[in-house]
Order: sequence, then C-alpha cells, then structure tokens
Amino acid sequence: MNEPYCYVSDWDFLSTGSSLQIININMRASPSLAGSLPLGGTLSGIVYKNGYVYIVAGDPGIYVIDVSNPATPSVAGTLIAVPATGAIAIDPVRDLLYLGTTDTVGYPNDGLKIIDISNPAAPKIVGTVDLPNWTVGLAYHDNHLFATTADIDPTPTDPSTFQIIMLSGF
Repeated sequence: MNEPYCYVSDWDFLSTGSSLQIININMRASPSLAGSLPLGGTLSGIVYKNGYVYIVAGDPGIYVIDVSNPATPSVAGTLIAVPATGAIAIDPVRDLLYLGTTDTVGYPNDGLKIIDISNPAAPKIVGTVDLPNWTVGLAYHDNHLFATTADIDPTPTDPSTFQIIMLSGF
C-alpha cells in the first residue's frame, strides 16, 4: 500500500478479464476508485515500490505497472517467469523482487526466482533457489526471506514446509 492508495487485483470468473484497481483510501469511510488498468492473465500477488506495482499473472508472468499517476496507470514492463505461484515479496532497500514458483517436471531445482527490478521496464532474473514443491507464501525482513511451501496436489498427510533463506549473496 502506498498512502493514500491501495492496489487490488480484480479477476472476473465469468470473462477473460483481469484488472488492477487503484483505490483511494484517503477518506477511510468512503474509499473511491482512483484508476484501473485492464490486464491479461490470472492476477494474484501484488507489491508496491517507488511508484511501481509488481503483479503476478499467469501470463506473462509479472506485470510492472507505473502508478505514479493513479488515474492513468500503465504497463512499464513484463517478465516471463512462469510457473509463478502468486507468492511475491520485495526488498525495501535493494532493487530485488522475490517470486514464488513451482518445483515440478520441466522446472526442476526451482521454487524461488530472484529478480532485479533496478530497471522497471526490463526486470531480469538474477537467481534461483531450489525449494520443495510449490511456494505459497513469501515475506521479506532484514535480508532474510521467509518461504512456505506445499505440495501441488496435497493430501492430508503431505506436510507444508517453512524455509528461512539468507540473502547475503544477492
């Protein structure tokens, strides 16, 4: 959230449309729509940094949206980083974005992508961390990334795992 705005992904199950909704929450009792942007894909995780919103989407992978003018948001860049799970976190100091992915056939030794966002128009993958299964949750704090993973097709006996990743190498 970037005061006084909140960024929300909107996915319409009845159509093929997804969009970014920018909500003005300056008047807490009566929030209002400040702007929106139609996008493709199935939108999920959203993070904000320095005038840009980074959104996980089924296709193209990640949208980078310039929200410096909330009334007219625009796509600043994209990155194909599939298979993204929707889990996303951002380093508040360095220009790094962390994206949860799946460790599946065709994508072995995966689970987490580390993405350089120093140029929002051209984000690039700078690292991969092997995590088990499907990364379903990410949180960043003080040069540590906290990740929760789960089986893609879980059964009651499949455990979830919790990983703490030291990010000093990036």
